Amino acid sequence: MREWIVGLRKAAVKAGEGICASEWGELESEAGQPVPDELKELYEAMNGASLRPDVKLYKLKGDSKTPGALEHSKGQKGVWVFGQRGSSQKLFAIRVKELRQKPKPPERASELSDGEWVWGIRKGDEARYFRSLEQLIERVVPPVETEDIGEVTYAQALSAVQGALEDLEALAADEKKKKSKKR
Repeated sequence: MREWIVGLRKAAVKAGEGICASEWGELESEAGQPVPDELKELYEAMNGASLRPDVKLYKLKGDSKTPGALEHSKGQKGVWVFGQRGSSQKLFAIRVKELRQKPKPPERASELSDGEWVWGIRKGDEARYFRSLEQLIERVVPPVETEDIGEVTYAQALSAVQGALEDLEALAADEKKKKSKKR
């Protein structure tokens, strides 16, 4: 699993249990289209989530009260609507083939192949596009403090060891003074 997804899961205010990888065939068949790999990884880590400050990732399959990504995406070939920011911005993935058919596709779409996915956030008729899901998430969710290599833990442990060594040196110095006074 990608590091940024692990960090996102840790930072989630609320996150559902992930989807099993074995379920994708049935889900893609039901949707009538493939799910982008990055989105699969996200859903395998958490099926729906609430993130600070105001981002909601939909569950993959909703119910009668709350539609999920499948329901939000039905009838939109090559598009997955998987979340929202606030009440008016939708998070989505769109296949480049479908993006090129839009009235004003981004210039860089011509550099990509038809089967690739582009990520976006849409408010009304305006959309902003990103090359990866990670870039989109970084834009809508503030960074989360993570301990990539354990620097904080290492620094705390080193500080504790140094403190213990200083205490031992002070104790040894006190013992030496006591012995010299006794002579």
